[in-house]
Amino acid sequence: RQRQMCIRDRVIANDGENLGVINTNEAISMAKNQGLDLIEIAPNANPPVCKIIDYQKFLYTQKKKKKAVLRYI
Repeated sequence: RQRQMCIRDRVIANDGENLGVINTNEAISMAKNQGLDLIEIAPNANPPVCKIIDYQKFLYTQKKKKKAVLRYI
């Protein structure tokens, strides 16, 4: 799902390094070059915060964490 994005975003690298405020198109290119995704994690911040991550891996780990929590309830 895509949406209209702001012109500039604060970008966080996959390893947690703050890359600063950069052009959205440049951030998308950086993510694609690394074989990763650019995900907006704080849309209401000024400027919005995006992170370069492997989105499928992120979803998998979230699902695993949820399963582990439910196991102890």
